[in-house]
Amino acid sequence: MNKKMFRKSSLAVFHKWSNKGWAIMDSLRSVVKIGMIPVTYTLVALPVFTFASTDSLTVSKNVDMNEVVINAVATKNVYSELSRIVISISRDEIGNAPVHSVQDLLEQVLGADVRSRGALGVQADVSLRGGTFDQVLVLLNGVNITDPQTGHHNLNLPLDLESVDRIEILQGPGTRVYGPNAFTGAINIVTGEQKNSGAKVGVTAGGYGYLNGFGSAAWAKNNFRSFISVSHARSDGYSPNTDFNSRSLFYHGQLFSLLGTTSLQAGFSDKGFGAASFYTPKYPNQYERTKSFFSSISQVKTIWDFTINTQAYWRRHQDRFELFRDNPASWYKNHNYHLTDVIGGKLHGNYNTEYSRTSIGAEYRYEHIYSNVLGILFADTLDVPGESNGFFNRQKARHNVNFNLEQTFYFQGFVVSAGAMALWNSDFGWDKSFGIDASYAVLNTTRVFGSINQSLRLPTFTDLYYNGPTNVGNPDLKPEHALSYEVGIKSSFKNSILQLSLIRREGSDIIDWVKDPADAKYKTRNLTNVTTNGIEVGGAYSFGELFLQANNSSKLQVTYSYYRNEKESGGLISAYSLDYLKQKLAMNLTSTLYKGIGFTVKATYQDRAGSFTTAANQEVSYSPFTLCDIRVFKTFKHLMIFGEVANVFDKDYADIGNIDQPGRWFKGGFKFDI
Repeated sequence: MNKKMFRKSSLAVFHKWSNKGWAIMDSLRSVVKIGMIPVTYTLVALPVFTFASTDSLTVSKNVDMNEVVINAVATKNVYSELSRIVISISRDEIGNAPVHSVQDLLEQVLGADVRSRGALGVQADVSLRGGTFDQVLVLLNGVNITDPQTGHHNLNLPLDLESVDRIEILQGPGTRVYGPNAFTGAINIVTGEQKNSGAKVGVTAGGYGYLNGFGSAAWAKNNFRSFISVSHARSDGYSPNTDFNSRSLFYHGQLFSLLGTTSLQAGFSDKGFGAASFYTPKYPNQYERTKSFFSSISQVKTIWDFTINTQAYWRRHQDRFELFRDNPASWYKNHNYHLTDVIGGKLHGNYNTEYSRTSIGAEYRYEHIYSNVLGILFADTLDVPGESNGFFNRQKARHNVNFNLEQTFYFQGFVVSAGAMALWNSDFGWDKSFGIDASYAVLNTTRVFGSINQSLRLPTFTDLYYNGPTNVGNPDLKPEHALSYEVGIKSSFKNSILQLSLIRREGSDIIDWVKDPADAKYKTRNLTNVTTNGIEVGGAYSFGELFLQANNSSKLQVTYSYYRNEKESGGLISAYSLDYLKQKLAMNLTSTLYKGIGFTVKATYQDRAGSFTTAANQEVSYSPFTLCDIRVFKTFKHLMIFGEVANVFDKDYADIGNIDQPGRWFKGGFKFDI
């Protein structure tokens, strides 16, 4: 296995790794410090969309070290870093990218499909590996913030992109660890540990009346860390009814004591936006406003080789949807109002030895919705908080309890990890999921891996109950299931990495909004099956002297994915499951050329399967398109100034149906870091 390890108390030391600190997905923490030696066999040191893998939630960047120190102050993640693909986007890449939202950043990720309805993160659906937006689980600092009403709200985050330290994407099913809804993968948004006191402010301005300002402050003293951020963004819109106004406030604190690590986070977002044709082209003058509150507290304690992680959280999301922003039709009586509450608690334990890791956990999650369109009618009505005319007359509640057990063994070049999850839901009863991952180091630089995993997803409240002008819900839906297979190889060399994966997902009872070509409304159904076959290829190269300029830092990443969904749809038109991103080629080049002057170029080619219905009720196939964004920047000691162009070639394109996306858009701004 080409690693030397000794264990004393909860400390492990690995030799012959690269100069990076890494973290992996989840509520489970441990510090990883990685030394200078460039040759690795599993953990890749190159940043940006790196096929990295580790076991921590917090990053430690160390220079001139000769070894990796894993300080088990928290639970290791049950996913082995040697047998799964985890893509990590670092703070440096986030800061240099010509993007201003998490949604836009994810567009470059291998296997990710980001379908934007509005610009700059107003609303976007994110899916992985040919799946749907409801099949991805989203976490904030390891806490599940997935919305039970609809996946459209999963990325209504209570923080701005500048507050994000790192984003980690688990490719492939994660149900056996994270529970239901990690059907095709999971996305963990990490704000990081604030080790130094300081402050940061920034402003971006651009065309269409775009203005974005943010500020953050960090305070670190002895064993206490504290971070707070605030942001506000607005635009007049790039076309009629595409204006938006959003604000957020976020806090993250950590206390290190004899009791372990205590973490507290809380955040709030408020976003209103013109929703031009968001859900149907028949009514282009739609409007939506969302409010989201989130808080959690966690405690991690390690004694010798045993770690206990406890977690409690609450998320509230409120939504007002207006089919007519003004001049409503005579038959239109009320806006749609929703208020969802998610309350949960989690207990997880790990026991680590030199050659194995045992993980066991349990989680309870309560999901409740008040609405005037979703759920079951009740006798009276309730006023909507903060709304003068809104009311609730429907509600629905459900309870989830899941248990998981995972066992990992290390033997020479082999790593094998197997586990299972049992789920009880108050509506659907008992269900289960199992999986096994394995890998083998054939060379110091190359590892082959394979996995077989089950996954499941529960219907959302929208799937079950939404009835509208163009949609009909189905309260008799069943959970969807899949069995996924993956084999691949990943190699890391001194300045480059390569990865190849072949995947197959055999889905049954897949939930989708479908209709017969002759029907006017979409209905939710459990399709008989949807089988996805795909190939993913990625590479990254880091070179130190571009254009013969010394002391520069240049990195190039290129990824390609191809998926083919084979389905038994009986000629039905699909809104989501059969409307997948068939091909995507993505390129990202970042270079610092001379005295802090640099640039970032990102380009994507997308070819989507499926079709959409126009306002004239005609069915039109999606056309492929290529996009290019550029940012040029200059960095000083504490200041960065930049200018950028999005959609450089002014392409006409749409990610979803008739919703045209912005053309060429100029922006510029600064970031000042104290």
